[in-house]
Amino acid sequence: MTAKFVKFQRPADFDGKLAHVKHLLEDIEERLNCLEIASSEPDDIQNQLDQCMVTGQKLSVCVCIYVCL
Repeated sequence: MTAKFVKFQRPADFDGKLAHVKHLLEDIEERLNCLEIASSEPDDIQNQLDQCMVTGQKLSVCVCIYVCL
C-alpha cells in the first residue's frame, strides 16, 4: 500500500515543471504561423524547416518533462 501511495504523490518540483511546459507550449503556439509555407524559394523553405526542427525539439522536451512528472 505504501508503494502505491508513494507512486501517486506529487513531486516536489511539479509546479516548476508544469510552468516550464506551459511556457514552452505557449511559445510553440505563438510561432505556429511561422510553420506555414509562405514561399517556394529554397532559402525560405530551409528557414521553415529549421523552425519546424526547433518546434519538434521543444515538443520533445515537453514530452520528456511530462513523462518525468
